[in-house]
Amino acid sequence: MWFLATPSTWLGLSERKDAFMPKSLLLSVFLIFTMFGFCFAGDFNAGLTVSDTTVFGTVSYKEQRMNGYWRLGGTGVYSDQSSKEYKWLEVDFMFGNDLLHPGLIVEAGAKGVMGDAESGFYSGDIGALAFSARIGYLFPTTLTFIPIQVYGDVSYAPQILAFRDNDNYFSYGVGADFEVIDNAFIVAGYRVYEVEMDSGPGEWELSDDQFYFGLRVGF
Repeated sequence: MWFLATPSTWLGLSERKDAFMPKSLLLSVFLIFTMFGFCFAGDFNAGLTVSDTTVFGTVSYKEQRMNGYWRLGGTGVYSDQSSKEYKWLEVDFMFGNDLLHPGLIVEAGAKGVMGDAESGFYSGDIGALAFSARIGYLFPTTLTFIPIQVYGDVSYAPQILAFRDNDNYFSYGVGADFEVIDNAFIVAGYRVYEVEMDSGPGEWELSDDQFYFGLRVGF
């Protein structure tokens, strides 16, 4: 999905390029997959969300099955703050069901994470294979007038499933989508990362939380 431009390729660039390249890559992925999305009617989503210091680019493809669906997705994250900086790629493969109860969506699967992080004098490479779960609810339009979906997700990789300089990976988030026109959604949410590392001078933790908003489109 990232055309071999993984986070490791950003290392060794100049400070100016290091700040520019991840953002430009996220925008390029978003635009390219948006164009390709017209080939996947009803099953493709692409989004771009931001906070004051962080940008998230997402793409996903979902295919229905008799008893549910599977979904393949990718998220690029880049954050540049005064005290910390991190950038990584997440790829998740999820099995889901939206037939258990009207409006209820349940997913479970795995997420791969690869990237790097810096905090003060500490820096290291991140790698993890995390268990993931997601639950959402689409409110009936008789109550909300426009389609509104709320959701929450959690991902966790214990030490045995973490590698490179990573001891474990934990993230969770909540959010809501508001469909303003057909297949176009305003997105708002909150996300937390807790990543334990062992590199450089010793053990340290990357801890961050973000409020974000943006746009998601589906085809």
